[in-house]
Amino acid sequence: MSTGILKKLKLYNVSQYISLIIYILRNEKIKCAFVVNIDSNFPFPTVRYNVGQTITSFHLDFRPDIYIANMENITAKQFFSVISSNFEYNPKAKFIFIGNQMRYITRQLSIRFITDVVFLSSIQGKIRTQTTNDILKQKYVKAAKKSNMRICFYFIDPYISVKSSGNELTGLKVELIQLIFGIMNLTATFVPTVYSAIRGDTSTYLLSGDCDMIGIPLQRDNGLLDIIEHINDDFMMWFVPRPAKVPKWKYVFEVFNYKVWINIVFTTMIVVAVWLYSDKVGKINFQWDFISITKKFLSIAKVAIDQSNALKLTNFSQVVLLGSTFLCIVIVNLMYKSQFTSLFQNQDLYEEGIDSCEDFIEKGFDLLVTEVRLHEVTSMCPSLKNYPKEKIFTERNYPVFDNWLNMVAKSKKLAVYRNVLSFQSSYKKYLDENHYSLIQSLDNSRLRFMLGYLFLKGNPIPSRITPLISKLRDYGCIQHLVSKYDSRTSKFNVKETQQFGTGDILGPVKIWIAGCCVGLLVFFMEIMKAKIGNMKKFIFKKPLANLHSKIRKVLPKKLTK
Repeated sequence: MSTGILKKLKLYNVSQYISLIIYILRNEKIKCAFVVNIDSNFPFPTVRYNVGQTITSFHLDFRPDIYIANMENITAKQFFSVISSNFEYNPKAKFIFIGNQMRYITRQLSIRFITDVVFLSSIQGKIRTQTTNDILKQKYVKAAKKSNMRICFYFIDPYISVKSSGNELTGLKVELIQLIFGIMNLTATFVPTVYSAIRGDTSTYLLSGDCDMIGIPLQRDNGLLDIIEHINDDFMMWFVPRPAKVPKWKYVFEVFNYKVWINIVFTTMIVVAVWLYSDKVGKINFQWDFISITKKFLSIAKVAIDQSNALKLTNFSQVVLLGSTFLCIVIVNLMYKSQFTSLFQNQDLYEEGIDSCEDFIEKGFDLLVTEVRLHEVTSMCPSLKNYPKEKIFTERNYPVFDNWLNMVAKSKKLAVYRNVLSFQSSYKKYLDENHYSLIQSLDNSRLRFMLGYLFLKGNPIPSRITPLISKLRDYGCIQHLVSKYDSRTSKFNVKETQQFGTGDILGPVKIWIAGCCVGLLVFFMEIMKAKIGNMKKFIFKKPLANLHSKIRKVLPKKLTK
């Protein structure tokens, strides 16, 4: 949408401005990321939406592409102090200001930032645009060409608060949120509840259920940190975007990152190079080198398949071996990936009927309650009185409502850790023999959240082989493999002054060898399965004798004695 079209639109309130922003982003077909901010001094939660994933972070450790600020509530000095203290400099950033006093902002922008600016005036009912160094001559939001755009909402309250005295509305209207959610293909449920018995206020909360948004009230108890004393209302919320539906054949591309594809390309190059070289030197008499052994194996496999009298394709054994090797490499990488995408592999929180605190504890999970709510929870759940105290974590800072989180976790398939303590007690299960945390190989900032820890619940491995993988995990096979592989692939980012060495490819080589071994095993199992089936039919008895004679001719004499 060009600037000229923007000028023709007439807007009269904040909700229309925000809907316009969402409309622009929708037309530009940019996957948006919402960062919800309440106050500059508050360690607010953030949520990013990036390629179907919900990433939670405790701090804003990135450079936003768009700043949206309601300048009717704050001064320009406050705004720029927040920008300077909380965000890294982004020369491609765009600013959308809602307000009237723009002179000081314009001067500050020209000094501090090289950026695009869009001014939204709520008084005049129109949009005024102004640029620095004529940057806004291009189309709007053209600077952000990547798959996700980071947007900061500043001082536009992402909640609804209806005070009982006079029914005064503060914050965004329900219609606005419904409009935005409709455009972004999200759902929300609005339920009026009483959230403060002392003040007698009521609020229209966004509850969970089958929704994409959940809300948690923050109550001012004595045990809370002082940093939240200046918040105007006792409510915060965050988005849980609905992941886009990905076809099954595309799922591997979504699960794997570029490091895994480097592994696949490396495997292809090695396999092709070995086969081409073995074909060239096949006539030379090699004894026990790698090429000779590979050639002998391929000859044996080809003789075995030719004896079935059913498959006469040229180099079919090589094709089958390549396919089985690739399949096993993919499975091994999925096992590696599933270590992080499905932490509850052996204890499925969503298929075992966990609907209450009793169910949650009976399944062996830890429970977090606040000290001020411990008596209330134990009265609602009498079985907690006899529950081991080491399984119940008390937290003074933030109240957490397990029923809301569990409802959202069940509908959105999110695994929920309650707080830092429960996370630290659980992640110890995922350590290698060197006490290296497997979870820390992910960016820790992606795991932090002020009210709990959310993990994406998803398992790319088919359910038919899930029991097998669970057994391998119980015996430590996957943990050993992941610890060796992750120590290399997690450090695959090479600086400009750094060169690749043997250590950088050691991890992919191990995975390649493991995939080849499993591929060979599967390959021979298929051959033996076909032979056993033929023997049961009393067919190919004579060709089977010929098979042994041909194999004896191919193998070295030392092995046939």
